[in-house]
Amino acid sequence: TFDSPGGASDAAVLRIDVTTNEVVDLFTLGGTTGADLTFLDGALWVLAFGDESVDHVMEIVRVDETTGEVITRIPLTAGWAHTLVAADGRIVAFEGGERAVNVGGHITSIDPVAGTTTQVEIRSGFGWPVVWRGEVWIASDSGFARFDPVSTAVTDGGPQLDLTRFALCCGSVEADDRAIWFLGYNGLEGEGPVRLTAFDPTTDGVTELATLAEGNPVAMAVAPGSVWILNHEGTVTRIDLH
Repeated sequence: TFDSPGGASDAAVLRIDVTTNEVVDLFTLGGTTGADLTFLDGALWVLAFGDESVDHVMEIVRVDETTGEVITRIPLTAGWAHTLVAADGRIVAFEGGERAVNVGGHITSIDPVAGTTTQVEIRSGFGWPVVWRGEVWIASDSGFARFDPVSTAVTDGGPQLDLTRFALCCGSVEADDRAIWFLGYNGLEGEGPVRLTAFDPTTDGVTELATLAEGNPVAMAVAPGSVWILNHEGTVTRIDLH
């Protein structure tokens, strides 16, 4: 029901009152669909698929979290991007390549004050930025690397991943103060089983925690004592970490 000159829909942000489990605000942002959101110093930023007004490239949109007013729009260069994180006064996203999503991808660092963007190509062509203890790390099939969003330099790196066990699976990489959590599988064979794995940047250790017996994962969330995995089949898998 959103008004869109493209004929599909608008990107939107919904606010849910967690005490009542009810939607209390819906902010339409233009574009076509939303991809991710993050907060930088209390300000809400949204990654969205742009419409014909920006030649269908991705946009980073600053939204007033009280009124829903769009304050700033920063266009990116790719038509596909994912995973928006914030650290060191910068916003970081992954953008796909010109020829294909998984080829020639790059990490983009956005300075929201200056409105400038800087791109850094990823060797494997594909990566997920996460924030671990205030630092931005990039997870890719080639391993892990520390990324400085201000200088856009790779300042540290983790171990090379064994692609027969730990190729990144299902777009699922999360982080908390304990570790960077990801789902891995045999990327050389292109088949399961899928394994929940933790990378500890303090030790460069990679630990396999559990093998998933069923389901095709599509998303993951980390809680203090467990990891929750949403499956394509409409089921949820909980793995206790105690």
